[in-house]
Amino acid sequence: MRLRIYEIADTEEIMKLFYDTIHEVNIHDYTQEQVDAWAPANMNIDVWIKGLGSKFTYVAEENGKIIGFGELEANGHIDRF
Repeated sequence: MRLRIYEIADTEEIMKLFYDTIHEVNIHDYTQEQVDAWAPANMNIDVWIKGLGSKFTYVAEENGKIIGFGELEANGHIDRF
């Protein structure tokens, strides 16, 4: 596994990973309505680019595929992880 800094070109793959995780893993702990609100099918890529770029965002990849990401705000708060 390799950890590195987020690049704009990662955005679509991160969005897909986030969506798939919420809808496949977290569906066991939340209702369909909750996961749809948390990770809607029509997420806005521009919002994601702005959000990921405004924090210290790290990407974990293995064999060229993104397998995780985490966002750290300047105040130390951990956002999506």
